[in-house]
Amino acid sequence: GRWQDSGDVELADLFVSNPPFYHIHAGMPDGARKQARQETELGPETLFKLAYERSTEKASMAIVWPSDRLEEALQWSSTCGWTLWRQTLVKGRKSTNRVLLQWSKETRELEQNTMAIHEGNGHSPEHRELTKDFYL
Repeated sequence: GRWQDSGDVELADLFVSNPPFYHIHAGMPDGARKQARQETELGPETLFKLAYERSTEKASMAIVWPSDRLEEALQWSSTCGWTLWRQTLVKGRKSTNRVLLQWSKETRELEQNTMAIHEGNGHSPEHRELTKDFYL
């Protein structure tokens, strides 16, 4: 997003994150994978708060989140001042396990939909369209 200087802090129009979202548990081995997947370094509450504080008045924030923790994300985000704008439930092979969420500081009409990752033996057309810029 566009950065705007606000004194000592630069403000952003858009925050995009695939944050570590697993609760800390003893069964996961130490190392980089553990740090990347567990919320030990930057908890979700802090992420929502910092993004709100360091964004412009028209900013939005988009994240990938586990669907079984959706209510937590909605609670933390609204506490910070974010308004849910977009919600896409993402279905894996067997169940819905992720949700794509986008919030705004501005009031907007909520857009809700679903998307399947797989179709038959390959990826669904929706998934291919969404991720086409990330594959060679």
